[in-house]
Amino acid sequence: MADTSFLYVIDEGLRALLYMKFKDSLGLGTLQGDTAFYPREVAMRKIADRRGKVAMEFLNLWRTSTNIDWSRQRTGTARNGFLMKFDTVEKKDIIRTYAVPVDLRYDFWAWSKDPEKLNKVTELYLFWQQRNPNLDLLYNDEYPLELDLHFEDVGHESPVDAMYDAGLYYVNRYSVKVDGWVFTDDTVKTVHKIVLTIWIDNRGATDPEFVSREEYILTGDS
Repeated sequence: MADTSFLYVIDEGLRALLYMKFKDSLGLGTLQGDTAFYPREVAMRKIADRRGKVAMEFLNLWRTSTNIDWSRQRTGTARNGFLMKFDTVEKKDIIRTYAVPVDLRYDFWAWSKDPEKLNKVTELYLFWQQRNPNLDLLYNDEYPLELDLHFEDVGHESPVDAMYDAGLYYVNRYSVKVDGWVFTDDTVKTVHKIVLTIWIDNRGATDPEFVSREEYILTGDS
């Protein structure tokens, strides 16, 4: 995950969630074959390239805006970060993770030749706000995140007026807002051993000029 943006993780996580949510209503077969992260204008072509033919049914998703969510912004978290785990393999601490809240808006489209399939998708979408409206992800494959989802109106974008030229099919547009986060980690070296030297003044003892020296090595287990 070190080379992958967390925005990409959210994009792909939402695509997978949409597939799981609506695959039975549309009769979809696979995530890769029946969904696409592309805008509406090119989605049909992308799906057709994968399948080798133009065919329904499928879903496509696209992020339309990415903005800082000022209502959830915390300056301390963004500037100073918070402590994370200790890396014992590379002998360094992942000292701090910095986080910025983001408002991510998506549109997704459901395509079908059967309008009743889209009715079923719409009903699930309308009830989604009442039935676990969250995107559950892991940050760094370890820390669970529950991102809230918000929903808007359903738009009908079926090109019925062109049915005699391109054939009849139906398209519905749905919108989802994700209360997301963007993260970055700061790794630095840490102190694992401290050598403590103590000089003891023995003047007044048998040898008034004698000064003894003791050395201690302090570790994390000390």
